[in-house]
Amino acid sequence: MVDCDLTESQYAKLRSRLNKLIKLEMDSIRFYFLCACCQKKV
Repeated sequence: MVDCDLTESQYAKLRSRLNKLIKLEMDSIRFYFLCACCQKKV
């Protein structure tokens, strides 16, 4: 598991780069977004 605090632009770039690297039949990537209230608790 990896935690990241990204801007929308950074997220788009990361997702694009990861999609080029993964093998869909073997790998999976999940993205979870936190609301502002929950971000303060992390």
